[in-house]
Amino acid sequence: MFEFVRQCGCVRVSDVAKAFKISKTSAARHLRKLRDMGLVRAYALGPVMYYCDGGFIEGMSRHPLWGRFIEAVRQKADGRPLASIRLSKLLKTVGIEPIAANLTTAIQLLRQMFSRCEKRGKVQVCQ
Repeated sequence: MFEFVRQCGCVRVSDVAKAFKISKTSAARHLRKLRDMGLVRAYALGPVMYYCDGGFIEGMSRHPLWGRFIEAVRQKADGRPLASIRLSKLLKTVGIEPIAANLTTAIQLLRQMFSRCEKRGKVQVCQ
């Protein structure tokens, strides 16, 4: 399971449950154990918890879906004000459907790319 997290960079409980064909409860328990052992870090991104094998943006950069988004933002934001980026258009460009849940995640990722997460106990909270 740790190898899976390393390959993906950051995963949700549902990603692990689907990949290993186990319940979400079992997946959450295994990820918590990896977190408690210090092998992964937990990041709360809005209502979703991501487990990463390193820093949040570093891990999400290796994520199959959100990695493309992060790279596109870096290219678009290079030397330009962040407000000039049209989020829904950028999501479509990298193959992410601009629905509410994806827009929320994208906004949170943008905030983290240009700010820092706050540590609360064992979890990094990204607001």
